[in-house]
Amino acid sequence: MHDDSAQHAEQAMNTPELLTSVYDHWYHRMWAAEHGGARFEQEIADLIGRLPQIDYNRRVIDLGAGFGRISNALAERGYEVTGVEIADELRAIAAADAAANGLTSTFVGGDWHTFTAEQPAAAVLLWGTTYGHGGDEGDAATLATAHGLLAPGGVLLIELRNWGAPVRSFEFATHRSSDGAELFELHDYDVYTSTQHTRQTLVHEGRVVKQLEYSLRRYALHEILADCRAAGFAEVDATEVGGGRVTPSSQRIVVRAIRG
Repeated sequence: MHDDSAQHAEQAMNTPELLTSVYDHWYHRMWAAEHGGARFEQEIADLIGRLPQIDYNRRVIDLGAGFGRISNALAERGYEVTGVEIADELRAIAAADAAANGLTSTFVGGDWHTFTAEQPAAAVLLWGTTYGHGGDEGDAATLATAHGLLAPGGVLLIELRNWGAPVRSFEFATHRSSDGAELFELHDYDVYTSTQHTRQTLVHEGRVVKQLEYSLRRYALHEILADCRAAGFAEVDATEVGGGRVTPSSQRIVVRAIRG
């Protein structure tokens, strides 16, 4: 491997401090408005349709729960949900939303790789491009954690972009705005490690309020399937979000891995 690529591979392991900075109240401000209405209801219905029926086990663990959009939606529908979120600000938003709506979902902090539960879950979620922030070693550890949290017959669901789609064009720059805030991102792609490196600048009322860099491993579908099998999952498959076979033009996909 070229020296530059080796350096990038090391950088792909984002530190907990960096992730806390990326996923803060500004992240909630920029993205919360997109998650609601009929599209969100359809997303939740699709997710629930993928959950297993294991006796009366309705326990779900949401790794990387963010501001609680999935965790709280499932709790509202009768599931026993624990959201694991390393970012203090997002975790506080999620917990406040649960309390305001009388939901039973709980939110805890800490590292996914050391998280344990008193009782095995029917499902573990890595939903919404959560998977990929740990680099190869960190993401493998996440899969091992998920496997250990599940009851026999339980499922791991990974929802993310179909990074391997040949029709997807790489965006070197992206911009979005919400409620007086502007988010500018410059992206670079390391072809040796399939890792996207992003430089982010957030501006509010003409003032720069945040600047940082982070990385995301862009796994092809076959890599995720192989990594799930290596983590010990008995059955692994994938479909488009909403169902249907993954095709070269599929934009978002769900990987479903079943613990034997």
